[in-house]
Amino acid sequence: MGGSYTYNGMTIPYTPIQEPAVATEEGYKVGSQYLCDYNGNYPVTADIAAKQQLDYWLDGSVEGLTMLFDYKLINTDGSGFGLFDAGNNPTTAATDIHYFNAILNEPAVIKNVTLVTSPAITWSISGADTNTYAATYEYSTTKEMVVVWHEPQLCTNQKVPASGSVNTIPPLPITLTASAQNAVTITEYDPTIGSAAATQTSSSGEITDKLVDHPLMFFIEKK
Repeated sequence: MGGSYTYNGMTIPYTPIQEPAVATEEGYKVGSQYLCDYNGNYPVTADIAAKQQLDYWLDGSVEGLTMLFDYKLINTDGSGFGLFDAGNNPTTAATDIHYFNAILNEPAVIKNVTLVTSPAITWSISGADTNTYAATYEYSTTKEMVVVWHEPQLCTNQKVPASGSVNTIPPLPITLTASAQNAVTITEYDPTIGSAAATQTSSSGEITDKLVDHPLMFFIEKK
């Protein structure tokens, strides 16, 4: 990301896009060596690949990319790349992306959702660090989804096969506070768990959780 802007007291990095642009050939080789080689020479865990994929989709969204293409859809050649294995079974990344999209469309099955920088319901986050990012997807002037994600170094980048290690990421306590606190409800979702049930709900206009290494989604609705 090549720049930044301040939003609700947070510094949000971004790459300014001057014209329609796309990103292609993004993907992570999944295997058993547990390395963190982002050039694709060695594999990472399925869990790390999924979290990196979610970061990729969110980063592209806030940077203004019109299309994002993964490499690749099906792992037909045994390379370890692919959202689905050779038997068409979803990987962890495919499952988490599905949950993310399902949650984004969850409120009354509203399909008209738009990424906005000046939402009708303003909010702030306390506890965020320089690796914390956020985006607001608005359904209407009374409903929006705030997605917060963290991009720490998930594993040690080693070029020697089987010598990498998965890093332990300390939880980062954050609090999301909406404007007009007594007039909104906040419902939290975790796309790495599923889409059917919320993890917690607050009617006070404020909600607290610990951000680790994947996005958390907060649906804010005026009462």
